[in-house]
Amino acid sequence: MLKRALQRLPTISKATAYEYEDDRLRAIAIAQLLPNTPVADGDEALHFEIITRTDTALILLLSGKPTAAEGAIAHFRQQQQLKDVVMSAITV
Repeated sequence: MLKRALQRLPTISKATAYEYEDDRLRAIAIAQLLPNTPVADGDEALHFEIITRTDTALILLLSGKPTAAEGAIAHFRQQQQLKDVVMSAITV
């Protein structure tokens, strides 16, 4: 449905749908975590970058395979370290 809606926009020349597990897709997520949340790159499918750390929050950029990003977000949520998140899957 989204693909068809995009294709109808006059400024869009082409829209392609990909399976969620497609290697061409990359997820980008910005997560707000508790300030003492431990973060370490350990998976080649996902990269972490600390945007900022304050006394009240850790803002983290995650990028990589959508399933890996979802797994990290789920882990932070399960550990009750996740305060907020926004995520999108894209390809170029």
